[in-house]
Amino acid sequence: MSTASYARWCRYTWWIPAGVFFRLFGFPKNLIFIWVPKSAGTSVAEFFGKKGFNFHQIKSGAEGNLPLGRLKSFGYQTFGHLSLDELVRSGHLRANYVKTAILFAVIRNPEDRFLSLFFYYKKLGILAREKIETPAALMEKIQLEPPPPPGLFNWKGLSQCRPQVEWLPSGMPNKMRLLDFAALPFQFQKLCKDLKMTPDPLPHTNRSPRASHLLDFKTRNRIADYYQEDLRLLSRIKNETAFWREKVLEKKRGAYRPKPRLF
Repeated sequence: MSTASYARWCRYTWWIPAGVFFRLFGFPKNLIFIWVPKSAGTSVAEFFGKKGFNFHQIKSGAEGNLPLGRLKSFGYQTFGHLSLDELVRSGHLRANYVKTAILFAVIRNPEDRFLSLFFYYKKLGILAREKIETPAALMEKIQLEPPPPPGLFNWKGLSQCRPQVEWLPSGMPNKMRLLDFAALPFQFQKLCKDLKMTPDPLPHTNRSPRASHLLDFKTRNRIADYYQEDLRLLSRIKNETAFWREKVLEKKRGAYRPKPRLF
């Protein structure tokens, strides 16, 4: 089934049982967006929502375990900040769906993400409740009292401050695509082309202020230590992106190379 046909079912003909519709028009591709907190997740969800997909299946932001039944295991999905491994282990999601789906996530520079989390928690009033006033105090709190790892909840306390790699499924499937937040417009357009979707610009929502000056030398070292796995993964993504960009440029240079003159 084409992407447009699946979007049509999500938007207009959802009242037709999925099994009947897919047997008539073919089954859709399976795609799962792993929503790492404060890494362009809202922008990605809004993009797919505008395309007509019933993309964001879990919208509750309540603290603690969510009351979940068996979730839809086909098509284009995201499950908020819930752990994909825990959803499969608990039986809420079919393991075969995760194995066959194209998985993608956005990985962000840990310092920028940490500051974004700081302003987000400040806006929600969580920092006032925890008596935290500065990024340095938040980092110290995380290291002294590690928040709970991702599970069957969107957030619990300061759980969204955990390293980004903890939201990625174990084993890192071959179909997993990791996008660099810094090069997101370019990489997301490439993903859309691979999915045969119109590569419209990605909306930029929940913009955080630039405040790197709030991080002193000691806090930067603490961030680098706590998020060292994230930094290692981000370095690998940047190297792969640079490699393929060079390949594309080489191909373009070869395509437009002037023909040699014969005299």
